[in-house]
Amino acid sequence: MEQKNDSLPEPETGKAGGGRAIFWACLAVLILGCAGWWISRENEERERWRETAANFVNDALRGTPLAGLGDVVRSTPPPPPDRVLNPPTEAGTLAGRVVEGTVGSPADLSVDDETPSRGAPLLSLTTEGAHSGETEAPRSPQFSNVPLPPAQEDSQLKPDYLADLSRWLVARYKPGPRGGTLGISVQSLNNLVGVTIAQRARGGRSALLRYAMQPSMIQGLYRLYINKFMEDLDAAAAKRGLSKEENSQFHLALGGGAALMATALEGVLAVPELGAKINKIEELAQNAADLTASLAEAIAELDESRSAKAGPQRLNALQMRVDGITARYRRAMDEHRQARLKLIDDIRSRSGQSLDDDGLLFVAYWAQRRVDDDPDAPESLKGCANVMRDLARRCAQAAQSS
Repeated sequence: MEQKNDSLPEPETGKAGGGRAIFWACLAVLILGCAGWWISRENEERERWRETAANFVNDALRGTPLAGLGDVVRSTPPPPPDRVLNPPTEAGTLAGRVVEGTVGSPADLSVDDETPSRGAPLLSLTTEGAHSGETEAPRSPQFSNVPLPPAQEDSQLKPDYLADLSRWLVARYKPGPRGGTLGISVQSLNNLVGVTIAQRARGGRSALLRYAMQPSMIQGLYRLYINKFMEDLDAAAAKRGLSKEENSQFHLALGGGAALMATALEGVLAVPELGAKINKIEELAQNAADLTASLAEAIAELDESRSAKAGPQRLNALQMRVDGITARYRRAMDEHRQARLKLIDDIRSRSGQSLDDDGLLFVAYWAQRRVDDDPDAPESLKGCANVMRDLARRCAQAAQSS
């Protein structure tokens, strides 16, 4: 029988293996290229691409068991910083860039400190320390049940500042048969609080203003310290030797001053185009100052010419120059005075009984500087007016109970 020789097929040449190698090499180059392109993108562009990819995958898989798979490409939020998860043990401070606490709104300031107001908004105090005695623990998934102790003092504004302010206020009270007088002005108060005390804070006055001049901060600091401040006032009065009646009259005088300050702030904030009116007053004042310098120069030249026995024509010309500058100076001063009075009347028409003229202008300039530094300052200034009114109420209650 003839035997068939079914030979096996001859092996392929290395073309197939070479093709696979080329394919994987190209794929690796493509992957490396994509990785390099991805690394070179900005964070915002990466987020946009992640969001686009996630939405595409989710739309394609909607209604299937794999729905929502595209969310895996979205970036996850970073874990809370260590300062929030592990607060320091320093007394009277709370850790974290954002401290969440219930702080009463301006209308709730009259509520007793021991009883938190119902429905008080949850405010974020963006600070380095704690500012409210009602502060709760920062909320995070891992540490939502870790309680934090109530703050006893702020990390920037120390309690001894209040003691200094209390002693200063009591020292300027002059008892009298008709209740006595409190000899302070907004200028002197600003010099003490805004210059002397503020320079002791870390970063100085400008840093302290940036730190404290926020609506939530103002309310939080006030609620944290108001009880201690009232105690410091009584301690300073006792140390000075004021009688019970004199201390009562002192509290009434201080409360009246606080109410006037609140009224002044509210009147200033109600004036339309306050910045433009203040700038106009400043321009008129600078014009008068320039004319004063020119007048002094003209008078000196006239005196020198007289001493040098100058001719009548020269002396007459110099005298006419002096007279002309004098008339312009008087007109500039009158315009400046009229602009000041107009602004004062504008404030009074919106505030009723308030501070004296110089005090009102000082408050207006002070408030405008805050607005120039921070467009959101009007809300902070309203907060200042609210706490001043509440301080007036507390002073009146203290006077009745003493």
